[in-house]
Amino acid sequence: MQKDIKLQDQQPSSKGLKGVRPLGGTKKLETQQFHKTKLLLSIYRTVVWRIETAIYEVQETAQEYGSDRISELVDFLSLELDEYDLTKDKKAIEDRLMCIAETKQMIEIVDKALKHLKTHPKHGQVYHDIITYCYIDKDVICDDAIMRKLNLTQSTYYRYKKQATELMGIALWGYIIPPLKEYWDKLQ
Repeated sequence: MQKDIKLQDQQPSSKGLKGVRPLGGTKKLETQQFHKTKLLLSIYRTVVWRIETAIYEVQETAQEYGSDRISELVDFLSLELDEYDLTKDKKAIEDRLMCIAETKQMIEIVDKALKHLKTHPKHGQVYHDIITYCYIDKDVICDDAIMRKLNLTQSTYYRYKKQATELMGIALWGYIIPPLKEYWDKLQ
């Protein structure tokens, strides 16, 4: 019993050690952040594909209304058109445009975080390239091809991929999104 107490007393505290985090909640938070980032990045290609399709559909709708420009469609929708009984169509198109705008904003947030990742002082370009090849580029590339393209060993590649995803999460959830969240909260 006394040996256990002595061992506990001799264990160093993480308070005074630089770069050492205390055990507990922070690791769990970092793990959640990592998985959220990975999930967000894994759907990025699909989201971009869908928004391109949605924009194309809105352009087709604009052409049906006699306009080749989306901005003219928005102007057209801002008019009161109730006498033409287009209220339902107007609302559907407005909702679609709002959805497109919100999705485009989320894509821009990910793109901004990726640019920020590229500026990382240690391996920033490699981290950027890994995230871009794995999640952002339109063409899907397997890990082996990315390793060859970046001339990395398997262990280095997977270590860098994890670090890049963690840093991307820090850029997203700690650097870019908090000020935007404050701004959005003020708007509401």
